[in-house]
Amino acid sequence: MATISNIGNYDDYGRKKVDEQLKELESRLSAMYKKASRDIIRDFDSFVSQFDRMDKIKQEQVKQGNLSQEAYDNWRRSQVMRSSAMSSEIDKLSNRLVNVDKEAMVMVNEELPSVYVTSYNWAGFRGETYAEMAGLDYRTFDIVNKDAIRILQQEDPDLIPWKPMPDEEKDKTWNRKHLQNAIEQGIKSGDSMPDVAKRLMPVVNMDENAAIRTARTAINGVENKGRKDATERIREAGIPMIEVWKCLHDSRTRSTHIMLDETHPNEDGF
Repeated sequence: MATISNIGNYDDYGRKKVDEQLKELESRLSAMYKKASRDIIRDFDSFVSQFDRMDKIKQEQVKQGNLSQEAYDNWRRSQVMRSSAMSSEIDKLSNRLVNVDKEAMVMVNEELPSVYVTSYNWAGFRGETYAEMAGLDYRTFDIVNKDAIRILQQEDPDLIPWKPMPDEEKDKTWNRKHLQNAIEQGIKSGDSMPDVAKRLMPVVNMDENAAIRTARTAINGVENKGRKDATERIREAGIPMIEVWKCLHDSRTRSTHIMLDETHPNEDGF
């Protein structure tokens, strides 16, 4: 059977291109969440501006001995933590984050067809190249583009594993809980209102990190599927191949996957 000894040394342009696509997507996601963070902090600052002015007056009264610390603390909690207006504001901020999370998933899904095309076409090109190197005649692989993907999806709705939109109620509940906790911790710690507002940033960062993790998982899955589909098409044309498990050696890769690196699920080809 024909073999290709340097197959592992072939420069994987497809992998590099998908990495570029993922990096660009992550950049857009980060920019969107950073803007959301700035907007949320700005709106919260604006909402509590009147309270902040009164808070400074109360603090001065405490310094002058005209108001006890306990009375001031009780006033602060009642004005912020028990305020129906504050509860309404937290709801508004939670809904804003839900919309950002939904937009993030739209961005991820919009990128998946391009990743599939990159992966599928590159795998097909490599199949033709290796077949020629091994002395086999295979020049019938047709590349695809986004328009072809739309047509193929009509025949195979599962062609691309789309990421579902976030569960709106669960997402809102999660965001509300963490936003409220951040505000309450700031109030209890005696933070100024601008500092309380800054405590909201980590909540937005958690949503951003979740969106980026989802993007990485989705793109990795679609990249693998594109290569798998192309490989199956080459097999159907009668070209023998060996599948090789490949993985990145970084902090995000599971140890069980690293153990399988460079292993062969089957031995029925070159």
